[in-house]
Amino acid sequence: MSIDALAERSRLGRKLVARIVLGLATAVLGALMAAPAPAQEPDAKAAPPAPGDGAIEALSLHYRFTEHYSPTPDPNHPEDITQYQVGVRETTKTERENPTGAPTRGEMVRHMMYTERVAKTSRLGDLTDAIRRYDRFFFKDYTAKNEVLPPSHQGGFQGLTVWLHEQPAQSLELLNLTPERPIREFEYAAMIEQPSLPRLKGLLPPAPSRIGDTWSIPIQSSVVLLGQPPEAEGYSIEGSLIEVHKAKEGTNQEAVIGVQGQFKTVDGPSAINTRITFSFASPPVKPAGDAAEPPTPRGRTHSGIVEARGQITEVRMARVVTAPVPEGDGRLQQRVFHELLLGRRPTPVAAGADPATALIPLPEPQPEPDEANSWILYDDPAGRFHLRHPQNLKLNPRNADPGVVEFFDSQGGHADVLGVQLQPNEPSPERDRLFRDPEYHHRLLLAAWEKKSLEVVKGPFGWLPEAVWTPYKRKVYRIEAALQPQGKDPGSKRVYSDYYLVLLPSNQSIFVTAMTMQDPHVPFRDQAESVIKSFEFGPSRPANARAK
Repeated sequence: MSIDALAERSRLGRKLVARIVLGLATAVLGALMAAPAPAQEPDAKAAPPAPGDGAIEALSLHYRFTEHYSPTPDPNHPEDITQYQVGVRETTKTERENPTGAPTRGEMVRHMMYTERVAKTSRLGDLTDAIRRYDRFFFKDYTAKNEVLPPSHQGGFQGLTVWLHEQPAQSLELLNLTPERPIREFEYAAMIEQPSLPRLKGLLPPAPSRIGDTWSIPIQSSVVLLGQPPEAEGYSIEGSLIEVHKAKEGTNQEAVIGVQGQFKTVDGPSAINTRITFSFASPPVKPAGDAAEPPTPRGRTHSGIVEARGQITEVRMARVVTAPVPEGDGRLQQRVFHELLLGRRPTPVAAGADPATALIPLPEPQPEPDEANSWILYDDPAGRFHLRHPQNLKLNPRNADPGVVEFFDSQGGHADVLGVQLQPNEPSPERDRLFRDPEYHHRLLLAAWEKKSLEVVKGPFGWLPEAVWTPYKRKVYRIEAALQPQGKDPGSKRVYSDYYLVLLPSNQSIFVTAMTMQDPHVPFRDQAESVIKSFEFGPSRPANARAK
């Protein structure tokens, strides 16, 4: 990890943080391919309904779409959202060009169903905390030669209940409520990348809108749909109120809202096309200029405006990402097609049963984050090792070195990087001896610092107390340093770096690098050492395995 890159990140903010730390700057490509149409898009050729049949609302009406959440049901306001079931179907298809022959194609499908209950809300009725219980899960990789799921996916989501906490402008914070059942890396990624229904309200029109009206979708609102922040350059996503009609079943009305456009992320140039269905009760409409009926505190109508108070019930999204083949020279292209179908319905209640009995119980007291309930279990895809790490440290998917796993955090304009390097798997006793020699790593670091023309403030180094590390069956040697590019602005931040040689049983070892701009840096160093304590060779136990 380059000190120049880390220092630059501190000054230029979050956008360049991701580019520099991960080395993911993409080449400028040609025109984006057109946004694909989502499945079952409304038929533009269908004949319009006959006048007066109530299928299509008057074009002069303005609709204000709002969602209101409540931890307990309110009989006076049945539109309030308390608990619901969500079904998700995701399909990812890849098409990679080859130097010769037909493109290589792949397809993965993931289905799941979960029940979610509102736990806490803001004063305005926005959801801040929820409990989610996963009821069903199915995963299939149609391109895999081996039909057996890897250990990290066996029993995926089975029996998992989590507490979700909203964090403005950040990813959801997840707290595990299932004892002795860690949240695994692929489960966490799915939870974070899938759109959270309460967060999708940021895509709704910000002001009362008529059919045919459009509005710009702010970048911060698009993150919940895209799963990652897009770049400001080339960003253009627009919302539109396509139509309002009577629902096929029941007495509610439905609004169809489109979200489409083009943008860039670290994955490459992308295009998106989305249809959102918003369901609400059919309110009486007050004619414009009629002041005879006074508004109520939670009234349905205003002059010329329909107060459409309800909920998003369905999301259909199609997205394509176009980028050069990662290991190529830039000439060959790879396209990744994502299709998402997400549906919400009220939790079913048996006939004659008390609806309260169907509610997920709320834990008392409210859980607080700690290593046991918030850290994520990472399983090496090859089954060589596993470890646990904080949620704020995200896996670097672009790392091409199979002997290294790297995590990063770029929140708040600072850069935290944690890298774990495995001892080379080669039949070379001399190289194994060198890798396990602290002086060898000292020499490598000194050479790297000199090559990068870094100003180095050397800290203490040596073996850490055996009393701390013997219970974990490992010996740990730590090298501390503060790094800064020579000739740079004296006010630029230092990069605090801790390097660890970790000796494990059976002549095995790892080398860990922890770098941060946080000041003081000790909290991040403590996190890094907790990750080292969690490291174990071999795969973890599958999620559906019984405790012994």
